[in-house]
Amino acid sequence: MERFALDEEDAFRAFVKATPRALVLLRGVGCAYSAAFERTFTAERAPEGWSRVVRQVEEGGRGPVGEALGVEVTPTVVAFVAGAEAARLPGKLLVGISRGSYLRWLRTLARVDLSGR
Repeated sequence: MERFALDEEDAFRAFVKATPRALVLLRGVGCAYSAAFERTFTAERAPEGWSRVVRQVEEGGRGPVGEALGVEVTPTVVAFVAGAEAARLPGKLLVGISRGSYLRWLRTLARVDLSGR
C-alpha cells in the first residue's frame, strides 16, 4: 500500500497515472472519521488487480489539494483507471464511510469500465 502526504502532489499524480487500477483513500489530516475508516480501508482486501493508496488531503477537502481532487467530505475513496477517475465513494458529513457501504461499493467496481478510455 502506498501513502502520500500533503506535500507529495507530483509523486501522487505520477503514481496514479502509472497504475492501471488504483483505489485511493482521500484521508483528511486531523479528521477522526478518516482515521476510523482508514482502519477498514487497510483491513479489507482490494479487488483483484487493484492497488491501494492513502492520500492525505486537507480535512473536509478544504485547501488546494482537496479542491484539486474535488473532495467535499473526508474520507472519500476514488477508483482511478489508467489515471482517470472511474468511480467515487464520498463520505457523509459527520458520519464518514461505513464498512458495509464500502464493501457494497467495491462490488460495483465490477461494472466500471476498466479499459482505461
